[in-house]
Amino acid sequence: MKAAVASWGSGGGWKENAYVIKMDKICSNFRTHLPNLWREMAEDAYNNPYLKCPVPMGLAVFKNITGDFSCKALPTFFYGKYRITLITFRTDTRETKSCSRIYADAVPRTKTRAL
Repeated sequence: MKAAVASWGSGGGWKENAYVIKMDKICSNFRTHLPNLWREMAEDAYNNPYLKCPVPMGLAVFKNITGDFSCKALPTFFYGKYRITLITFRTDTRETKSCSRIYADAVPRTKTRAL
C-alpha cells in the first residue's frame, strides 16, 4: 500500500505529499498495529468489529472516526483538510489492485457534535 497525503494550504490549494506512507501486507499490518482504529472502522462500515482480512469489496462509508489511534508510528495531523490517495497492490508482483481517494478533516474533539 502507498498512501500519499496532501494537506490544504493556508493560501489555498493542495500541498502534495505532505505525508507519504508505504506498507506491505496492509490488511494484517493494519489489524495488528492499529487495532482500535481497525475495530472502529469495521464496525462503522461493515457492522462487524471482528472483521477479518480480506475486507469485502464495495463501497465503505466511515463517519466521525476518532483520532485516538493508539499508534506511535503515525505522524501528528494538525487541524485542517486532507486528501489521501491510496493505492493497494499485491506485495509479490506489485500489481495494482485498487485506487481510492479519501477526503478527511482533522477537527478538535468536542463534547457534543451535530452530524
